Amino acid sequence: MKITKDFKFSYADPNAPEIPGETKPYRHFTIKQNEPLTDNTENSTVYENFMHGYNETEGKGEFLGFRRIIDNVAQPYEWITYEECLQKVKAIGSAFRSERINIKPNEPIGIYSINRPEWVITDFASSFNSMITVPLYDTLGLQALQYIINQVEMKVCCASNDKAKKLLENISSYPTLKKIIVFDSVEEDLQKFADESSIELFYFGDLEEEGKKDIKEFILPKNETVGCICYTSGTTGNPKGAILTNDNLVSFTRSIHNLRSNDLFRYVSHEDVYLSYLPLAHVFERVVQTTVAFYGGKIGFYQGDTGKLLDDASVLKPTLFASVPRLLNRIYDAVWDNINKTGGFTAWLFNFAYNSKKRGLKRGSNTHWLWDRIVFNNIRNKLGGNVKAIYSGSAPLSADVTDFLNICFSCDVQEGYGQTETVACLSLTDKWDMEAGHVGGPMSPVEVKLKDIEDMGYLSTDKPYPRGEICVRGHSVFKGYYKNPELTKEVLDENGWFRTGDIGIWDEHNRIAIIDRVKNIFKLAQGEYVAPEKIEEVYLKHPIVDQIFVHGESLESQLVAVIVPKKSEYKEFAIANGTDQSLSYEEMCKDKNVIKKLINDMNVHARSHNLKGFETIKNIYLEPHEFTEAENLLSPILKIKRGQALQKYKSIIKELYAELKRK
Repeated sequence: MKITKDFKFSYADPNAPEIPGETKPYRHFTIKQNEPLTDNTENSTVYENFMHGYNETEGKGEFLGFRRIIDNVAQPYEWITYEECLQKVKAIGSAFRSERINIKPNEPIGIYSINRPEWVITDFASSFNSMITVPLYDTLGLQALQYIINQVEMKVCCASNDKAKKLLENISSYPTLKKIIVFDSVEEDLQKFADESSIELFYFGDLEEEGKKDIKEFILPKNETVGCICYTSGTTGNPKGAILTNDNLVSFTRSIHNLRSNDLFRYVSHEDVYLSYLPLAHVFERVVQTTVAFYGGKIGFYQGDTGKLLDDASVLKPTLFASVPRLLNRIYDAVWDNINKTGGFTAWLFNFAYNSKKRGLKRGSNTHWLWDRIVFNNIRNKLGGNVKAIYSGSAPLSADVTDFLNICFSCDVQEGYGQTETVACLSLTDKWDMEAGHVGGPMSPVEVKLKDIEDMGYLSTDKPYPRGEICVRGHSVFKGYYKNPELTKEVLDENGWFRTGDIGIWDEHNRIAIIDRVKNIFKLAQGEYVAPEKIEEVYLKHPIVDQIFVHGESLESQLVAVIVPKKSEYKEFAIANGTDQSLSYEEMCKDKNVIKKLINDMNVHARSHNLKGFETIKNIYLEPHEFTEAENLLSPILKIKRGQALQKYKSIIKELYAELKRK
């Protein structure tokens, strides 16, 4: 399909009423006027989704792959077929409902582990019996873990042995948790630990054998049955539990099926192979796996160490690769660093071929009969050599990296946008669209509108294109936050519209581009949320800092800041650290050696005040003149006006990031 200059990826619903202060709802161009949004009647539950994939291969296809580690060496992939998985799910589900474990429909069960076959089997065994899974990130801290387990009143948790030990070490913090099911055989010290804590410990394999002796029919969920409470990592305070129904959980797959049927997405089939390493506790990985399962594809799990991911890829040879910008940025940086270090004819040829293919992207082509074979083949082989599609989510992908992936891997490169509350299903770029800098049109199960944010100057009447807060309604939108009606009411209105907190713009092709955040909270490239005002409060306690403006970007993994130092204190610090005392104060503020020492000193202070690594500032500009109301940098209550500060220091901030990259 050729993308012409007049092509539109979505349209404003002509039947929707005109509401002042917002655009009309936009829908994907494949949804005809007066038709309902793509629903989930064909495969309306996680069970039906799995059985569709099962039937694609008559149960004989390989489904879940894993590598045993023997003497610290990863062995070849072993596979569990769809039929074998279904039998395991029946047995484990029956064991969950036995008197020993005794989980009932609509009760929660925790999953606490890195990705592995048992994670998926536990999820299916719970879902197919109308239980509610509560995934726990394997990196959760004690406070977040305690909050989640206690809020859902979790009685049973399935975990890898290392995570089971972590639970037992703080078991007094979880008064409702009484049973832990471990994925690996029960070690003697772990059993002793459990006995001392009065916790019942079960081995997953033993429960499977017990379940086989008394197979129970599934208590199948309905479309509206809650399937998962997925906790967001949050920015400040406690994590929030998004209530997700079966309808929500399969909406992404239904949307992909619609795109595939219209030749807007790769023809995924039972022949496709997917490498799973992004955490299954995150909705992005979950919906990708749900989609692969729908088509009867193969899912191979990494060995548990992202440092060995390329080894897994070389063995598995995946055709589908989902990732996040942080890893894709690393691949981009590594390739360019190697080219620049190599230099000579090799660098010249690479750049010549790269620029040639970049011109091809503007014509809608990312392949070249010669360059793909003699220049870019080695890069493709890094991911096994068979990748046909790369999918990116969780944070925006820069235009440079998007172009790089298209050029070097010659495959479909698609970027999605969504949140936990929309189960990663809000917008997605189409495979024929190779223009970077946007996140595509609305996906077919939802409709999207922009709402005015007047105090930030974003209006639905802006020219040439409407701007405002992105709001979404449809099949993928969650039902609310668990036991938190007040917070639910803040983001979900009575008509089902969810406020994302992101500022977007409809571009000339009716695609969404993310341009800002409503709140002073942003996500870094690695997916971490940052609350700049909290960070500023900490640094303002440093003896040299008078005023501060902390800045971060979704395409960058580090924070930078503009700082107004206390004049006398800074001069004393600078002279003590080698600055010529005859210099003016303005010249002292430019001394790079002193700035480097000040950053180190400030970050010692920051860590002593419990800021995390990603919350510390990595580069600064020292502003010798105060922020003032007269410059419109301060509000009447002397709070920094972030938008105005960003405008003033935009070029400086760009240089701060450039310096970090040069280092």
